[in-house]
Amino acid sequence: STADGYPLDIKTIMDPWLNQMGFPLVTMTRNGDGTATLTQNYFLHPPNQDINLASQWNYKWTIPITVVTTASSEADWSARPSAWFDIAETEKTLTGLPVSLSEWVLINARQLMYYRVNYDDSNRAAIVSQLISDHTKILIESRCSFIDDSFTIARASYIPETTAMETTRYLGNERHLNPWYAAIKY
Repeated sequence: STADGYPLDIKTIMDPWLNQMGFPLVTMTRNGDGTATLTQNYFLHPPNQDINLASQWNYKWTIPITVVTTASSEADWSARPSAWFDIAETEKTLTGLPVSLSEWVLINARQLMYYRVNYDDSNRAAIVSQLISDHTKILIESRCSFIDDSFTIARASYIPETTAMETTRYLGNERHLNPWYAAIKY
């Protein structure tokens, strides 16, 4: 059987998630042409530590990727993956994205799987701009994960802490507890 064109073998997909420690950091870099490049790395905190336990999967995972954009409707925020980052791939290209870098793209909408996401500076700025102008366009789960991922990867020195702080600029308009909690727990 297949899932959105990806061969569905639950054991093959889940074994690396269940039988190796840790989880991935997926970095998305927009290319300015309607595509984005994804890379995955083993999330380390701090990032320069040595991995002293071998893994038969080399700390790689098959990762379901959900994608939402500026143009997405609430129905588009479903938990169905629109792409799969295969364990054997060193990078994944997403297509069909907005060309303008002022329009935002979010992945791992609604936290389908447990992985951290790091965005390039222009996409992160577009997300922050959306939060400031109308934060309700981004669903609450994704507002929480955007803030939480940003602070977590900043604490691990992948991005500057000032970059993570930018994600909180809209909080004066936030009426839900969870995004506030994501920001203040650090």
